[in-house]
Amino acid sequence: MAKFCPFCGVQLEDENSFCYHCGKQQPDAESGSLLEQTPLSNSFQGDPPSPIPEIPTPDVSFTNTAETNVCSEPVKPPKKFSKKQLILLISGAAVLLLIVLALVIFFILKGTEQQHLLMYQKNDEVRLTLPELDGENFSFVHTSDYSSEVYGAVYDSKQKNMLYIDQQDSENRCLYYQPLNGKALRKGERLLISDHVEEYGFSFSKDEKSVYYLEEDGRLYRYDLSKQEPESLFSDVSSFYFDAENDRLYFLNTDDGLFFKDPNGKEPSRKIAADIKVFVPSKNGKTVYYQKEDSLYAYDIGQDDSQRLTENIDSIVQLYPDGTCYFTTNEETSRPLKELINDDMAKADQAEKEGQDILSFSRFIDAEWYGEKSESSIFSPYVEILSVSDNKLTYRFNDYIVQDFTSEAQIQSDGSAVTVIDMKEGGEVHITFTLSKKGDDVVLHAEQELVREAEEGKGQGYSAVTTGNYTLSPYFYEPTPDYEWRDKLRQEIENNTYAYTNTILYYYNGTEIVRVAENISEAGTYLNPAEKPIIEYSKELEEEPFQVNLSEANKYTTVGDLAQLIDSGRESNTVSQPCFAVNGVETSIDVNGQFAQSFQFNEAHSAYYYLLREHEEDQTGTLYRVKVSDDGKQQPEALYQNVSHFLLSGSQVWYYQNVSEDRNTADLYVDGKCFAKGVAPYLSTFLEDGKVMVMKDYRQDSLSGTLVLMDNGTETEIAQNVHDYAAYDSSYIAMIQNYSTESYTGELFAYDGGKELIFIDRDVSSILWLQ
Repeated sequence: MAKFCPFCGVQLEDENSFCYHCGKQQPDAESGSLLEQTPLSNSFQGDPPSPIPEIPTPDVSFTNTAETNVCSEPVKPPKKFSKKQLILLISGAAVLLLIVLALVIFFILKGTEQQHLLMYQKNDEVRLTLPELDGENFSFVHTSDYSSEVYGAVYDSKQKNMLYIDQQDSENRCLYYQPLNGKALRKGERLLISDHVEEYGFSFSKDEKSVYYLEEDGRLYRYDLSKQEPESLFSDVSSFYFDAENDRLYFLNTDDGLFFKDPNGKEPSRKIAADIKVFVPSKNGKTVYYQKEDSLYAYDIGQDDSQRLTENIDSIVQLYPDGTCYFTTNEETSRPLKELINDDMAKADQAEKEGQDILSFSRFIDAEWYGEKSESSIFSPYVEILSVSDNKLTYRFNDYIVQDFTSEAQIQSDGSAVTVIDMKEGGEVHITFTLSKKGDDVVLHAEQELVREAEEGKGQGYSAVTTGNYTLSPYFYEPTPDYEWRDKLRQEIENNTYAYTNTILYYYNGTEIVRVAENISEAGTYLNPAEKPIIEYSKELEEEPFQVNLSEANKYTTVGDLAQLIDSGRESNTVSQPCFAVNGVETSIDVNGQFAQSFQFNEAHSAYYYLLREHEEDQTGTLYRVKVSDDGKQQPEALYQNVSHFLLSGSQVWYYQNVSEDRNTADLYVDGKCFAKGVAPYLSTFLEDGKVMVMKDYRQDSLSGTLVLMDNGTETEIAQNVHDYAAYDSSYIAMIQNYSTESYTGELFAYDGGKELIFIDRDVSSILWLQ
């Protein structure tokens, strides 16, 4: 019977008392107890022991087995791995762990990645596509019955769902809820919330499980998206504002009453005030600031109480969430009317008064003068003065026999008027008219004088006025001298004032009112940055003192007519001066009467930029910068010249110079350095990290060019024959290629960073949204 070591399982010979493999003493076969072990010494006495014969190693497999009875099957010892095997095993486990971790991260990012919603116009449809649709695109709005009106898109916080308005016709303005996923789009799922919604009158709730919307009849609703049921909240609502951050609802009714509602029911609904003009909640949602009549109030929601902060307000321009505001008042201002009238007729009128007995033809316009009857006529010949201008007298003569003609006479320095008539064959006749008085009557005398005779028997047949005296018609009434009605108008001017409205800008800083500026233009634009109380506006300045000339008046002119002339004259005589104010302190910019445009603050609101047009031929000028501060003492700094237009991106200033004659291309600069040459103006998009999309080789005949990505001086051509594009970032760009100027459509492609463009659709006229 074979013998095995009960400790390691190796096969032994029957006579072996010790295991040659593990060295342990073997139990006695009969008693089962271990034999007594005799220690060995380093020296031997007597003859040395015989060497132990070499025993061949048995061919067995080992397993890691516990102590085994000598009668049991042999137990295989545990396998020991080499160093190389251990390294390979550990490396494989690490790789497997990394793969699992990468998959977890992928699915996490997959759930939060941007969807790149692309909406575009194709023929009479608006279409939408998403990357997850694998090239499919779906029409969800048909616009053939009405011009394309899809607008007002509002997204939830994860951009997974969208609210938008579909203006189906001139009467129906529909509000839809659109899930932005492939399943919903493939099935054509979209939820009609209302078919008569007020324009831009809708908002997601804070938890985004419902929608607030206002219908055209003034009813305010809350729509439960899960139950697909509307709940009517209030009627007679003109507008509403949902404060999503604090989950509070404010609305104005048709009587301008301001109401408050807590959607969670923690605070009771209530009316804050009536006749509200403007309001804004504070950032923490505990206070509402509003204007009522001419005063600004603060309403404490917790205390249900209003406190008046300031008064004498006509119109609030900008109201901030901390209760500070810019506002204007319209003050009626007046000046003596005579200060605005230039009496340029004073000397002439005085001379006319002094020489009022001097006879002049201008006094007798339209007057008829009758002479003595001739023996052959029952009618008297007459002379009619038709007009007097530029020292010329135009008259008509009719003798009722032979002569009836109209001619001109030159007024001489002595007051007479002479007509020169050239006779045939060199003859010349002068007809001289003079005015004189006989008693109280005025007489017109005509004298015909032969100055030079014609040849004998020739020179007859000319038209001439019969010599003699002509008496003024008794039916002629000499008009009132101009100086008389002007004297009456002068008296009215002396007793009247010119009234006009002066719009004054104020700033309320929470404790006091600061006067900022006056003569504010109604066309001013205003800025509402989140952190700084900055306001942008313009005011009208007169280039020079303006006056209306009294010679522009006539005998029917009133002082009211003069005031209207002053109004129109002042308007044409003023220049618009750009200004801004910080904390109520004004900084005005002197543009020297030139046309300034493109006013922009930079992103940090630390500088204000504008372009001053100086060259009409190429529409270029100088780009200026003014530092923003509240000391009002900053002066403009000229940055760059010959600029056609500019754009601000972060802290960088981008601008165009060297515009081509056809104005199709220009050179793009940034902060004084040329960034790209020959790009299409107005078709550049500034992306993150200094990257810019530009259009090169733009052609007016095809309205297309080459789309290029500029990355810190490196050019990457994206596509050629691009008509229009929209860039979400440098890794996703939608573009219309192969544009037809006949059909005004092209092919829509997307660039996602790969080598090949992704075809989306054809017959596309425009890109509407890229989110």
